[in-house]
Amino acid sequence: MKKKGFATSAILYTMLLLFLATLVGILNNLQNKKTILDQLKVEAISALDQTNVCDNLNQEIQKYKTGGDAKAEDINAGKTAYVKGELVTGTLESTTIVTGEVSFYNEYNRKIELGFKPVYVQVTVYLNNTVRSIHIYDERNGTTPTKIGADTNNTVGLPVSVAAIYDTGFYLNNGYNYTGWKFSYVAFKEFPKS
Repeated sequence: MKKKGFATSAILYTMLLLFLATLVGILNNLQNKKTILDQLKVEAISALDQTNVCDNLNQEIQKYKTGGDAKAEDINAGKTAYVKGELVTGTLESTTIVTGEVSFYNEYNRKIELGFKPVYVQVTVYLNNTVRSIHIYDERNGTTPTKIGADTNNTVGLPVSVAAIYDTGFYLNNGYNYTGWKFSYVAFKEFPKS
């Protein structure tokens, strides 16, 4: 009888162990599924947030496309902008301004090439890095450049007649035969529009 009880107990314990192993397997499987579902939930929420970001971005873009009060003549030529929902191409031509520096001596009518006929030229004359004079040609004030300072004759700087301006730049003179001269200039293709 003792042997039958031992066999029955062994069978019952084995069944209990199989039941517990199966139960642990099922719980482990459920835990894995929960982890996967949690990950999917996070990805879904993230995707929804990105959709909201895209919607907000589109709303901001629409604000820029529908606002503004600029006209084509207010926008630089070749540039575009949305104004009140319309794409506007600019027609404003920018003023070309060229600056430069040149050093030379013992030469008349040195051509300074600009690529355009200037309406305004200002030349500052230096000797040994000290300003000697300033010369200004302004087409609105006639054909003779204004010269202020030590060099008011035709020897240095802009020539005294309108010949100082030619189709694609201007001339400079330096009739002195020693070094240390420098000329800095600013030239306008057209006057800025007000």
